[in-house]
Amino acid sequence: MRLSGHPDSGVLGRTLSDMVQSVLAPHDLHAASAADMPEARALAAELIGPCIATVAVFDAVQLRTGGAAVFVQHEAGQVSGVLGVVPLTPAGLGAVLAETFNARAPDLRHVCGPHDRPAAAYGWGIAGSTKSARKAVVGGTIALHEDAFPDIPLFSRAATPEGERVILGAFGFSRMAGSTTGLMTRAPLLQEHAA
Repeated sequence: MRLSGHPDSGVLGRTLSDMVQSVLAPHDLHAASAADMPEARALAAELIGPCIATVAVFDAVQLRTGGAAVFVQHEAGQVSGVLGVVPLTPAGLGAVLAETFNARAPDLRHVCGPHDRPAAAYGWGIAGSTKSARKAVVGGTIALHEDAFPDIPLFSRAATPEGERVILGAFGFSRMAGSTTGLMTRAPLLQEHAA
């Protein structure tokens, strides 16, 4: 699914959240509410590590994007999966390329608003406490790249060896040449198919 609106306008014809949610809903992932954030952050910290963004940062980025950054899956009334993605402005893309983008506390000038066309996206993290949740967050991440963001570059860093294996394997990323911070990237799919 391509973003609506003029491709060079920098403005979406519908909200970023609507577009991302339509891609993630088939994976049983839904925009995290403020009430979900503490549980989502706790799950991510347990499975990824404690040195991740705070609940306040999750809330701020979710608010800035209009609900297009943090997604959760629920099982038995509990958050069982979390997927985080930061849609980036042109300034955000510049910060990622300069390796000054702070994933633990993104500068909100680097984060897209609800009607901004992303220049790139940063994979903030995925975590699943059950087999079905892990399948949902991996499938959702692939769907984001293929269906929501096929024409922009994606970036991420691995916090765990398992995360690195998934990012470089299933997600098709590669290590960014010259990176001193472990940055990984995937070129736009539309560019890959044109080559």
